[in-house]
Amino acid sequence: TKKPCQEHDGSGRFGWAYGMNLFDLDEWKRQNITDVYHTWQKLNHDRQLWKLGTLPPGLITFWKRTYALDKFWHVLGLG
Repeated sequence: TKKPCQEHDGSGRFGWAYGMNLFDLDEWKRQNITDVYHTWQKLNHDRQLWKLGTLPPGLITFWKRTYALDKFWHVLGLG
């Protein structure tokens, strides 16, 4: 990630525009999330599991790995 993002709040976490998410990168590495995601993409090489898009493998990859954010983080109109 770019340096300004890392320095934003000093936590080492950042947001990603897949909805609104904050990721613990140490946990991401521990759970090998990138490989889990790529495994689901490879399993769908013939488009038999889903037709198009990145939402299905993302939903599968993060199933039971998410927590709700405090309402403090929900701010309308930021883009």
